[in-house]
Amino acid sequence: MNEALNHVKRYHNNDKTTIIFSDSKSNLQKITNLKIGDNPDFVTQQLIHSIQFCRQNLYKTIKFQWIPGHIDLKGHDAADRLAGLTARHGRQTTRFELDYPDAKQIVQKRADNLNKAAIERMTESHGKWTRELQKRHPGISQWFSSAHISYQKAAIINRLILGHGRTPKFEYTIGKRNTPNCDRCGYPEADVEHLLNHCTALDTQRSTLLRALRVDDFQEAIACSLRLADFEEILKFTKNIKI
Repeated sequence: MNEALNHVKRYHNNDKTTIIFSDSKSNLQKITNLKIGDNPDFVTQQLIHSIQFCRQNLYKTIKFQWIPGHIDLKGHDAADRLAGLTARHGRQTTRFELDYPDAKQIVQKRADNLNKAAIERMTESHGKWTRELQKRHPGISQWFSSAHISYQKAAIINRLILGHGRTPKFEYTIGKRNTPNCDRCGYPEADVEHLLNHCTALDTQRSTLLRALRVDDFQEAIACSLRLADFEEILKFTKNIKI
């Protein structure tokens, strides 16, 4: 910042306002928090004297603006290193050695990106049923506002909306079963959607319930049923099939 002020004094006498950008937050805080009676370090004293000179002798308004450093900005560290090599050796090169902190930062960032991509792939299918339900019934998140059912029963309905339940697939995932197969019909992936909408062994019970609720599937049953009696029938069905 002292160098910037020296540059201003030499080459910008006619400018009435000067804004100096710096990534040194500590120095800017020192200036901002300085009080009468403080005894700042020599560098800070030089900086204060330069600011006072500009204001009193050149009638300038000096403003400082903090900007983020170039850490984590792609290519900047490499550019700095190449500039240093050019100054020392008189030529540019794209071959240079990384010190440990720089290498660690690059490796950590790469690992974080790979982990993020892996998690996105693993969870891509999760919540699919809920997203479909929200498309068909945008007000689904407010279903409980007029349902007048207990917190415990509301929690069960919410689990159904999210596609969660103690199903064969879930128990297989947590290591409680050897396979995720449906015990009733043998389907190879017995999740909540399968048990509620597709299991052939439950066709009779399901058809009777959906007919009574006047809907085509459980997504609509949950989204459209606002009567307490409807919810009680849904809960009774889920209890019988042990979700």
